[in-house]
Amino acid sequence: MINDKPLTPRERRWLRHRDEQLKFKSSVKDRVTKDGMIHRVLQWCSAHELIADNSSNLPSFSWTKALLDQIELTQQQLGETSFRTSLASKTRMENVSDQEDKSVGIQPREYRVLVRLPQPIMHCHLGAQFVDMDFHDIDLLSYQQLLVVENLDCFYVLEQFSMELNLEQMLVIYRGDFAYGKGAAALKEQWLKTGKPLCYFGDFDLKGVSIALNEGYSTMLLPEFEQLNKVVSTAQLPTKQLKFDKGIRQNLASLSFSPYQQLILTHKGLRQQKMTEMPLLQVAL
Repeated sequence: MINDKPLTPRERRWLRHRDEQLKFKSSVKDRVTKDGMIHRVLQWCSAHELIADNSSNLPSFSWTKALLDQIELTQQQLGETSFRTSLASKTRMENVSDQEDKSVGIQPREYRVLVRLPQPIMHCHLGAQFVDMDFHDIDLLSYQQLLVVENLDCFYVLEQFSMELNLEQMLVIYRGDFAYGKGAAALKEQWLKTGKPLCYFGDFDLKGVSIALNEGYSTMLLPEFEQLNKVVSTAQLPTKQLKFDKGIRQNLASLSFSPYQQLILTHKGLRQQKMTEMPLLQVAL
């Protein structure tokens, strides 16, 4: 059966690779395999009368730049996405082709972050304090410090924690999950270039400490050491986190963080949610 359906994203990428090869050669020869990638592309070309009808049944086929130019022109006439068009740097809104390709391009939430505003925005008598936004729209120079909060439930009730922070001058974001993780990481990467303080607030466990020590943070928000030492427990440190032990042991922490480092290596932890009734301070890493 002749294939006259639009070329798939995979088939377009395959043609783009051949196009790259033809920058250095006059032709590229491929062996034709039944039901393989080249077989389906050749059927598409035959359906649109760009090559002989029996081409997909030949043992081999040679591609030329002239043929690929004709393929691109035909795709444009049909309203298909050209194989020479890379969608990797476009959003789905910018992809105006009739074809939808969800597997490539900038994903809708790739640059989105969940931000906690210092004060709610009042609208229709409802206060909105948590905003989903593109991190490019945030003026990082307007803030003195970035606070990254690990757990979403704690992020939403940050006012319940007693901390020595001026939230009016801080940019506060959720560290993210499958929805906001990429955006938060991208924002943090840009923040690190400013050289301004970066504070991590999360669980006091092996994973949380490993994140704080290895991802560019300058401080970690924690209870005072003596108080923390009284409430940590092995029950609040998942055994699956033991893989982070070695990396923490090998990390040369600051003098102020050293007691916390030694404490976490006893494999006793404290969940972030348990810190609401303790005064929190920034401990330099």
